[in-house]
Amino acid sequence: MNKFYQKLTATSESHDAYWHNLVSLTGLELATLAVLDAKKSWSNWWAAQ
Repeated sequence: MNKFYQKLTATSESHDAYWHNLVSLTGLELATLAVLDAKKSWSNWWAAQ
């Protein structure tokens, strides 16, 4: 999963690119992001990778 996020951020030089990639995520990945957002622990999760 870490490789996926590296790919996401690597191609996110612009906001449009980021959202384009975000809307192409799978249901599982979207669910993971939703849980992370709900727990307000995105930065903590990112730091742990």
